[in-house]
Amino acid sequence: MTKIALSLIVLMGSLLVGCTAPDPYPSASVFDTVNSTQLAKNISSAEYVMIGEKHDNPAHHKIQAELLQTFLKPGDLVVFEMINELQQPVIDQFLANKIAYEDLATELNWSEGGWPGWEYYGPLFKVSKDAGAQILYGSFPRQKLMKQGMLKIARPKVLSDEQMAELDQEIRYSHCKMLPENMVRPMSNLQVIKDDLMATQLRQKKDGAQAFLIAGNGHTRMDRGVPLHLQKKGEDNIFVLGLIEEEAEPAEWELFTTYNAIWITEGIGKTHEDYCKGLKKRFSSHKKN
Repeated sequence: MTKIALSLIVLMGSLLVGCTAPDPYPSASVFDTVNSTQLAKNISSAEYVMIGEKHDNPAHHKIQAELLQTFLKPGDLVVFEMINELQQPVIDQFLANKIAYEDLATELNWSEGGWPGWEYYGPLFKVSKDAGAQILYGSFPRQKLMKQGMLKIARPKVLSDEQMAELDQEIRYSHCKMLPENMVRPMSNLQVIKDDLMATQLRQKKDGAQAFLIAGNGHTRMDRGVPLHLQKKGEDNIFVLGLIEEEAEPAEWELFTTYNAIWITEGIGKTHEDYCKGLKKRFSSHKKN
């Protein structure tokens, strides 16, 4: 198993945004943290395991692959944010050995999905299949999502008005304040719709099995993400692990208190300003077309 020098901080209890984080315990810089005794206990004893990520950080996907390889059992379930409803038949054929792993990226039309390279995510699908796990989609096709997101009130109404306002602010920030104001709430609605779908999908697990979620850190946060939706549906045996870059910017710090544990990794050297420059270039390109 890959040896990755990382720091694992386990946060005890359910923590909410705005609360002061307690002294983390235990805390250590270690190698091969996947085998950390405390982490293993937390994952093994949970019915639902959320593993967050920063989509373009390859270290996060290596960790996810190691975690799935270590803890998945036959009959468990893995839900992927990156797979939409229309792609599920391809996944089903892959699990039934009717599509080879070497052809999976092509059959999923991965390069057109807007996600980072297949080399990041492909191993996660392979590990899940090799473990005998079920794989389910965690999103709707883009057109269906946007149609639902245009509703003036997010459906289902799980978040309070205050939480929706906070989500609006995050949407503005993550889109570098380039998003037209009339699109902010629809984008927030879209986030809520996806979170609720992923929670619903996770509950499709078989009795006695575990369900794992692979999704962005924003979707796995306990205060307003998929864990909250699960709790609203009567589930409470949940463990959330956030993968955070060591040079995370101040706007990301609140995430630290929204997980049961955080795993700190090296970053990829890109700042929020760098992402904004890329987004501005994309917006300019769309306008020209």
